[in-house]
Amino acid sequence: MAKDCSEVLKLFRVEQFWLIEAAAGCHANFCLDGPSPKSFHVEQLCWRIHKIGAICVFFRGRVIAKNQSVKVEQRYAGAMIRNRSVLTDVVLPHVIYKDLGAAIEWLTRAFGFVEHYRYGDPLSGAQGRFANAWVMVSAGKPGYRNPLELGFGTQSLSVFLEDVEGHHARASRAGARILEEPHETVYGEFQYAAEDLEGHRWLFSRHARDLSPDVWGATIIHPL
Repeated sequence: MAKDCSEVLKLFRVEQFWLIEAAAGCHANFCLDGPSPKSFHVEQLCWRIHKIGAICVFFRGRVIAKNQSVKVEQRYAGAMIRNRSVLTDVVLPHVIYKDLGAAIEWLTRAFGFVEHYRYGDPLSGAQGRFANAWVMVSAGKPGYRNPLELGFGTQSLSVFLEDVEGHHARASRAGARILEEPHETVYGEFQYAAEDLEGHRWLFSRHARDLSPDVWGATIIHPL
């Protein structure tokens, strides 16, 4: 990009995903094969502004277009569009298991859990991730009963990732109980639901559309 931010860059849509990264305070003019960036909610366009300077389009972690006059300083894996009906932020869930060792092995095989560290002798806890979602798993205390023993779920967790279809196929091959097949919801998510070996319920989801909650019938109490 020219220092005066006056260059025009034409970027092409890849499947249903756009991500444009620009320098902070940049006012470059874009010529797109669709609405301008300011109307990104309609066309699933997502602005991400960073102090480091670059203009790129990322798709599933791979740069598919960039302005050659700017060095790419950082890449993002698993980026997806924003959905105003399903807002996310930083929360670290803690999930309790009766047999933690077996749970970690099963989560790794079926859900792609990547273990970061573990602690305790005997094993009492571990931290890992599903895509970019971090989770703590812990061993239950004596007398703990998991959802499978209780006969009902006590909570569910949502994990956001790009390849929902591939994740569903993996979980199915590993024998996970599929509670909901992959489908698009009225609130703009493409997701499926599964149950793990101890009965905990998981949703694996991708933002398919950016929808305001009032579009599908919700009442907005505090506007963003």
